[in-house]
Amino acid sequence: MPYRHACRGLLLLALAVPALAQEPIHEVILSDNPGASAAGFASVPGGGVLVTWSENVSVGAPPRNVLRAVRLGPDLSTRAAFAVADDRRGPETSFQCPVVARLGADHLAFAWLATTVAGRRIAYRVTTASGVPVGPVAFADADTPDRLAQCPQIGGWARGFAIAWPSGPNTGPGITFHARSFEENGKPASPRIDMQREAAAAGFPPGIAVDARGHFTVSWTVFSPSGGFPSRLKMRRFLRNGLPTARTIEVARDTSESAAIATFGRGADEGVEVVWRSVGTLEPGMIRVQRFDRQLRPLAAPRAVASSDFFGLPSLRVDARGRSALAWEPAGTRMNGLFLDADLVACGPPFPVNQSRALGIATLAFSGPDEVAVGLLEEGADAVRRFVVRTYPLGCSGP
Repeated sequence: MPYRHACRGLLLLALAVPALAQEPIHEVILSDNPGASAAGFASVPGGGVLVTWSENVSVGAPPRNVLRAVRLGPDLSTRAAFAVADDRRGPETSFQCPVVARLGADHLAFAWLATTVAGRRIAYRVTTASGVPVGPVAFADADTPDRLAQCPQIGGWARGFAIAWPSGPNTGPGITFHARSFEENGKPASPRIDMQREAAAAGFPPGIAVDARGHFTVSWTVFSPSGGFPSRLKMRRFLRNGLPTARTIEVARDTSESAAIATFGRGADEGVEVVWRSVGTLEPGMIRVQRFDRQLRPLAAPRAVASSDFFGLPSLRVDARGRSALAWEPAGTRMNGLFLDADLVACGPPFPVNQSRALGIATLAFSGPDEVAVGLLEEGADAVRRFVVRTYPLGCSGP
């Protein structure tokens, strides 16, 4: 057997090892509301996580929505809880796909998909760390209303934040990708940016990563020129005022429909890390991770870290020491987590983060120096939907 084929076989054998059980350190159920939705996570200074999600409130028919937020300590005890937006105080609105970013030490930026009878728009709000509103609910597309918006992603820095979102039908022709940056008070810092227009784009949430200076990188996927899978993963970097700093980069041509992106490093060594699933025809799909410098030049070749037949809307975070945490849906209603050290070497095999039937992709954030918090929707006994948060040991040391 040729050497390269032997190495390839060993790699696939190693990555095919069944996921081992890893016990959570702490666990808390934040909601058992039937209308609970997917959630957004952000790390907070001193340990713990900030979590946001929406749920139904019965005030007649149909139920109304409340967008909630809670700050959890490292042990997942509640330190603060507040409502970001309340549908009972305005026109009937559904709060979907909420996300949150930390701005410095004392501000938070929330974004979500606001759906009304008039259409869909990306809403946002800035609050203090204790939940006091800095301003009213505003729209990322206030000057040009986008009634076909889809689920957003958000990233923050010390004095501002940026949001990215797709717009159009669920998939296929007509999808466009937008981004916009904002100051700490919620005032737009850039015009609305249109990514490279595609004839056949994939309508899944784009990724966004914001660096320490407020510049941001957006990733998105488009269908192949033939109009089907596999997709192509692209990204581009912008200054915080919206000006591009690099051309559009094609990361991979054999990807699945979604990817995730995060910043790593500090100062001159700051860059972006991207995770995606490559689609194989003669081998299982592979989860791959790659790092790029701040000008989107690859620092090394993509690294295969796990095998997966499916890759539903992944989550990715990188801590100050360069260690990565990622979560994805490998198949059906199972959710996996995986931790990598600063050299992108797995700290252990992938492991399930759900303990019952999973209903939504895991969201995660670093909750302590060596711990990661994971949140997801599960269906427990008697088909009760619950939103649960668990923390897991990272299992690898930093440099």
